Amino acid sequence: MKIAITSQNQRTVSGHAGRATRFVVFEVENGNVQSKSLIEVDKENTLHEFFHNPRVPGKMHPALEVDVMVTGSMGPGFVHHMAEFGIEPVMTDETDLDMVVQKYVDGTLNRLQPSAHHHHDHHH
Repeated sequence: MKIAITSQNQRTVSGHAGRATRFVVFEVENGNVQSKSLIEVDKENTLHEFFHNPRVPGKMHPALEVDVMVTGSMGPGFVHHMAEFGIEPVMTDETDLDMVVQKYVDGTLNRLQPSAHHHHDHHH
């Protein structure tokens, strides 16, 4: 299982998943972390841009090749897009990356409900 966590500083969980440019990806098998890697994209290739611009056939966003996406904040649109790609969206107030993965695997991660009033301006 691959768990991606939005983390701009690569140490703690970041908010606003759609605008994140860094994702730390944990590969977990049988409850144990097998590997940890970094996905980095530029501002023009955030998930927000990927979801809101015409898609190039056959081109997948690298952060969407995971099973779970953990972030500090997300709106209902992000939840919808994650479902479209078969990814479980998880919003949490836990900040430590290793603890997030351990608690997710143990089933003890504190999960928050996405905000229904997610406001941001679109720069298109």
